[in-house]
Amino acid sequence: TQIETGFVPALEWAHILERQLTALERAMQDAVNAQDQDELQKADEFAKAFSAQLEAGRSLPIVTPEEYQAWRTSFERYYARATQISRRLIAGESVSDKMVAEMQELTSEYNKVREQAHEEIEEAKHSVSEAFDKVSRNDKAARRIMTITALAFGGVCALLAVLLSLSVTRPLKRVSDVANQLALGNTDVTISVTSQDEIG
Repeated sequence: TQIETGFVPALEWAHILERQLTALERAMQDAVNAQDQDELQKADEFAKAFSAQLEAGRSLPIVTPEEYQAWRTSFERYYARATQISRRLIAGESVSDKMVAEMQELTSEYNKVREQAHEEIEEAKHSVSEAFDKVSRNDKAARRIMTITALAFGGVCALLAVLLSLSVTRPLKRVSDVANQLALGNTDVTISVTSQDEIG
């Protein structure tokens, strides 16, 4: 179903992206705090994992090509700037007003990527909720149709039972009436035969 093949995987996908982005940010902060360029390799691994996960989202029906491209562009821009600023800080560049402004832009870019992940999560949750609502509505409609069909079938069966019983009891009543007339001595009564079965 669409829930199993589209919405739930999209929700899981967006959650993984969000976790990987957080891990990437943390690895970069750790590298800067440790003043160690080699620690940035961990961040590179998280960035590769994020990119691979992002690529996996292309096959999800909930992710449009435009959304995918917006994610890719935002992430690549963020990661390039974050790597550049981290390398400069590790190299010992002093924090100037220009650096502060760049870091604020970097934070803005990070928040944009994180917001995209959050929006995907919310969209997937909404889609799952809508899909379950649709299934519920379809289930209710199917139950209603089954109930109406069962009632109509029951009504037809009851009508057929009444007609069948009348087709048996009417001729028997006529035979009974004639037998009563004969018992009273009235021999002028006749029975008209309208069928070729035992009841006539």
